[in-house]
Amino acid sequence: MTVNPRQSRRPDVLDPIDLEILWSRLITLVDEAAYAIVRTSMSKVVVEGRDFGVLLYDAEGHMLAADVSIASKVGTSSIAVKEILKTPSDIDAYTG
Repeated sequence: MTVNPRQSRRPDVLDPIDLEILWSRLITLVDEAAYAIVRTSMSKVVVEGRDFGVLLYDAEGHMLAADVSIASKVGTSSIAVKEILKTPSDIDAYTG
């Protein structure tokens, strides 16, 4: 039986303080990405309407964090991400 190195490093229970720190980092990551999109976009739909979403998923397709943009993208994107992960691709997510 082989053990996934990612799973072997995970603690069974996170300390509440560590959990809050990790959660804050994830939210900051998606918020900064959303800010970068707004700052660099040339589209009024993006800049004024905030019609975009920044979502962070794990390797199994579970959502970890989302920015505060339009919530309708959250439900449909999780289905799309799981389908994309099912399909083999010529581009490896780890090497680019």
